[in-house]
Amino acid sequence: VFAEKINRERYASAERAKVQHALTVIRDALEVNLTSDIQLVRGLVGVIALTPDLDQSRFETAASSLFSGPTQLRSIALAPGLVIRLVYPKIGNEKVIGVAYRDLPGQFASVEQARVTRQIVVAGPLNLVQGGTGLVARLPVYLPGKDGQEYFWGVISAVIDVAKLYASSGLLDEKLPIEIAIRGKDAKGPAGEVFFGQSELFANAPVLADIHLPHGAWQIAAIPQGGWSVEPDNLWPLRLGFALIALLVLGPFLALGR
Repeated sequence: VFAEKINRERYASAERAKVQHALTVIRDALEVNLTSDIQLVRGLVGVIALTPDLDQSRFETAASSLFSGPTQLRSIALAPGLVIRLVYPKIGNEKVIGVAYRDLPGQFASVEQARVTRQIVVAGPLNLVQGGTGLVARLPVYLPGKDGQEYFWGVISAVIDVAKLYASSGLLDEKLPIEIAIRGKDAKGPAGEVFFGQSELFANAPVLADIHLPHGAWQIAAIPQGGWSVEPDNLWPLRLGFALIALLVLGPFLALGR
């Protein structure tokens, strides 16, 4: 009984360690993919600082290079004065041009948070005006004024394709050895809604990890595919081994007793 207890504890530790390793790979991939996309878009702040009255043609020239490599970016929009004026690619996103964020209650909260905190805010996943679902990174832009004081120019909104993000980070791999759920919609951490996987997974003693965002975090949980094992795989070989040892020890005494 004591040996089986130790065996169960070791097996449980080894199983959680395997899940932890697989989860770490997924978490790191998510963080790297998100960070790389945001850093690409961050370069546009310098472009705006040089040309605050940027037009569509120049914006397309600056933004097109961001989509030339591997990226999960779906579109980028510039909103001086919190009204969307420029967008890339323009084809398929015409609906957003001229839209004021103040008229979008579902999006204005994250825009205002970025403006007030002066930090990059990742919102969503949310339904987009141009259709579909995406994550939106809000980058506030402050520029030096003529009086030497900074003024709020507007925001850069980078839409990240969630399907591409999940696929490139390994979440949709059919051979993934773990089941995953992610919560923290709008970067609210454990207090946020579950937006990937089954919410019940968080109540099944999962291995947990945090995905750190520029402002806030997500929480990711994982268990083995099919759930945790009730008994170790080597339980019966262990019992047979002890039975064999018992026979080897008791056999000579039984023979002597006869």
